[in-house]
Amino acid sequence: MRSIALLSVLLVTSAALRAQSPRYLAVPAQYDSTAAGHVAFWALSPFDARRQLVIDKKHLTGLKSQSIRSISVRRHVAQAMVAGQLKLDIWLSNTTANADAPSPQFASNRGKDHTLVFSRQLQTPTLSASNAKVAPWKGQEMVTLQLQKRFAYTGGNLCIETKTEVIVKNKNKPNPAWFVCDALARTSGTNVTRFGTSCIRQMPGQPAGADAGSLVLGNTAVFYLAGDQQSGLALAVFGSNDKKFGSVPLPADLGILGAPGCKLYIDWLFTVPVTITGLPKGPRGHAVLSFEIPANTALAGKTLFNQWAVVDIGNNLLGMRFSNGVKAPIASVSSSLGIAWIESTDSKSPTGRITLGRTPVLRFEY
Repeated sequence: MRSIALLSVLLVTSAALRAQSPRYLAVPAQYDSTAAGHVAFWALSPFDARRQLVIDKKHLTGLKSQSIRSISVRRHVAQAMVAGQLKLDIWLSNTTANADAPSPQFASNRGKDHTLVFSRQLQTPTLSASNAKVAPWKGQEMVTLQLQKRFAYTGGNLCIETKTEVIVKNKNKPNPAWFVCDALARTSGTNVTRFGTSCIRQMPGQPAGADAGSLVLGNTAVFYLAGDQQSGLALAVFGSNDKKFGSVPLPADLGILGAPGCKLYIDWLFTVPVTITGLPKGPRGHAVLSFEIPANTALAGKTLFNQWAVVDIGNNLLGMRFSNGVKAPIASVSSSLGIAWIESTDSKSPTGRITLGRTPVLRFEY
């Protein structure tokens, strides 16, 4: 009897120790020990932002009926990390939102148990770029966000919402966190083509482009202009072809209109004004235009043509300078990754842009 009692105590103790020992689940699981190979600023970004990740339950089977203790991200080894400070809030919720067709409204993706589980100031490390194939889940190679309140995951889809606010000690010498995460980014299957050259001062070469992974039916398309200009007004110009503008063959030399060295590469159908804003790392700036692509199969295979015009009054007679052209086909099939990323660079915005097929590699402790 005494032996049986002792064995029972040992079994109970062993079970209790197993229950207390931390266990881990990587999402997506296939990248636990293999680099996903892409880069992303998630919660540890050098700019203010509100983000959501809506994760399908198929990625979380090991977490069912468990309490999440922490969430970790690891660095992208090819990128150097710059120390900085930020304030981070994290909310978790069990949700019914569709991870392959979420809402751009943050509130619509939250579950009823939307809970603040982390609210803290953080300091990110300074790290040199590495030749390693993948960053290990240890030391400064990762950042672990230890939840101040454990969260009970019930087995459905999971919504992770974050609000990042950069802490700047000296407005003349900003010190934002620069922690680039290892991330998965599935492209849409289309190829964005940049053609021609730019005559924008401080933005030579081909500063205009588009995110190929965003060009999917039902997704948020992202077109951008990037370079050393940190302020000003840009016009995102869209057209339907790069061959003719009416009866005028393209590209058209704009020197005759007072913009020497500049060319029009697309038929100018409509424009959207966008403000150029400075980036915190170095003398850089960008203009970004995002818009929803309707989930209309009639748009599958259609191509958007884009070019940017930057207002430059007084430096040429036309008062504008022009970027390279961009040819951006729209994919017909959205990603079946089962993870959606919704993001706004206004941390108070009620809506964000949707990106399917992209996610930081996360590791949950439970």
